[in-house]
Amino acid sequence: VDKPLLLKRKQAGCWRTRFGIESGNDGVLTFIRKGINKEQILNAITWAEEAGLRPKAFFMVGHMPDTHETIQETIEFAKSIPLHDVTVQINTILPKTPQEEVWKDKGGDYGSLVHETHDDKSFMQPTYTPHGLTEQDLIGYHRQFYREFYFRPITLWRHVRGLKSMDDVRKYAKAAGLFTF
Repeated sequence: VDKPLLLKRKQAGCWRTRFGIESGNDGVLTFIRKGINKEQILNAITWAEEAGLRPKAFFMVGHMPDTHETIQETIEFAKSIPLHDVTVQINTILPKTPQEEVWKDKGGDYGSLVHETHDDKSFMQPTYTPHGLTEQDLIGYHRQFYREFYFRPITLWRHVRGLKSMDDVRKYAKAAGLFTF
């Protein structure tokens, strides 16, 4: 993505753009074959914000090579770029994906499955834990990510600035329930 493309999207009526960032650590991004690095992410998010596209990003905690440090780096990275919103999920090894192939070949080198069946797979509860991390660590980082991202003055201001009606206020009030976990 580049700035001219984002400006064209805005001119065409687009008001929001979303990015699948996944991690704020270049080593993890390389491992998951994302094909991007932190500098490219920073540029794309900055251009989207400058174009008025209210950038949102998707992140995951608990990638196979993740550590306490790489997850904390991801949280800090998300807070350092001009995002309006984030969605954070806990990594889940899904059937018939490249990640499952890596798991079959070398999964034990990276961590442990918490649940053996695909029926237990969820993006909010750990199904896999990288070495050095526990289920409780992943749940804690998931919660920490949301709290630290959303309870900052800049993020709150971005949302207040976007309120246009009482219906918007009601939607935010309803969404506040997400932070009771």
